[in-house]
Amino acid sequence: SKEEEELMDYYVKVALRQEAQKAARRTDWRALKDEEEFPHHLMACKNGNDDANCTSDASFTLVLQLSWDRAWMLDPICRRWHAPVSAAIYVPEPDEHKFNPGSVGQECVHGARFHVEVDRRGGPSTYPVNRLRNAALSQVRTSHFLLADVDHWPMEGLAEQLQATAEKNPAQFASRYTAFVVPTFEHKDLSACDELKDDVPAMETCLEDFAMKESPKTFSDIKQCYLSDTCIMYHEAFPYSHNTTNYPLLFQNPDPHYIRMYDCIQSERYEPYVVMRWSAALSAFDEMFVGYGLNKIQWLWTLRKVGFRYGVAPNTFLFHVKHIKSKARHVFR
Repeated sequence: SKEEEELMDYYVKVALRQEAQKAARRTDWRALKDEEEFPHHLMACKNGNDDANCTSDASFTLVLQLSWDRAWMLDPICRRWHAPVSAAIYVPEPDEHKFNPGSVGQECVHGARFHVEVDRRGGPSTYPVNRLRNAALSQVRTSHFLLADVDHWPMEGLAEQLQATAEKNPAQFASRYTAFVVPTFEHKDLSACDELKDDVPAMETCLEDFAMKESPKTFSDIKQCYLSDTCIMYHEAFPYSHNTTNYPLLFQNPDPHYIRMYDCIQSERYEPYVVMRWSAALSAFDEMFVGYGLNKIQWLWTLRKVGFRYGVAPNTFLFHVKHIKSKARHVFR
């Protein structure tokens, strides 16, 4: 029967995940062989940045997942991100007639791949967040990618800053097992447009205008905003989510390309946005996670267990723009 097939499929996925966890416990990144850590054409990077034959091959794709009603964000994002974009867009069947794929990402002129998934099952709790992430990742054609969500906008020139950092640190970017954290911020005062909460269309328009005008663009902008206590670490009320990044140190780096590596991760619930090399070393996102909550933590936790180490991408940031909470988040809460 269909129910028995679904139950069997569930148990198979659980068994596979348990085997992966067992393998992860046997892995130690310090014992990685050179051929595991470095692609063949970058094997000289095993000797570090000082080897003249160790050069950067880095190029970057911004990887996003979103629901169709936030597709308007792609244009302002692409005005800041001057590199390829891969986005997976979710469209519930009742809204299919409202969504025009041809109008999406008109300003994504540096290369864009869009995967559109129409959901004929319905329900905010079934939002297939990790399936969308896997679909967006499958479209990456560059050496590296930045995993983000569409409501976390990149700083102006983020791709160029990553490129310059990679050229200064080719060995770190050659590694398949190094992840670079891009810190994300938000406004301390989250009351923007709340006076319109009883008029949803008016509030949406207000928040769009606020995001376009008030979101910091440059690293100097975010430094000033943070030091004046106008901007704060994203989810500051839940510090375990991002405090390993150590936000005060972000603005004390005299070298704009120095990568500060972590000695340890302070919380199992650490969930930064990261840049990493696209390779077979990466685990897929667990698609059993749907709706809002914990879906990215699972993936990052798995990567740590198989040997990934983390550092901060210097002089970079994302900025969370306020929007009306999704139905999936209300269900989670």
